Amino acid sequence: GRNLPSKLETENKRRKNRKENREKAMQFLKEGRSREAREYFQRSVDITPDMARSVIQACRERNIDCIVAPYEADAQLAYLNRTIADVIITEDSDLTLFGCEQIIFKLVETGDGVLYE
Repeated sequence: GRNLPSKLETENKRRKNRKENREKAMQFLKEGRSREAREYFQRSVDITPDMARSVIQACRERNIDCIVAPYEADAQLAYLNRTIADVIITEDSDLTLFGCEQIIFKLVETGDGVLYE
């Protein structure tokens, strides 16, 4: 969803941090320090509206339902977790405050993560 107007300052800080992380990643890459570069590239990722639209379109083409939150999805995810979603996958610890009962944090390419119950 969209950014909340009340979180403008937070979003500006995040944007600045992503830019700084990308600069650090590029420096590590130039130095041949690929492990550190990868870590900082991961910290610099910004999901654009175009990226989100592409994922939604790919899901719809595969008959996978998508729900798009008007802003942040925390409340909707907590509701879904209490009704039809067995687990929520996120990096956002705020979901514990919204009462999510099962959350997977730190999911990696291998499928490993940390389950919070």
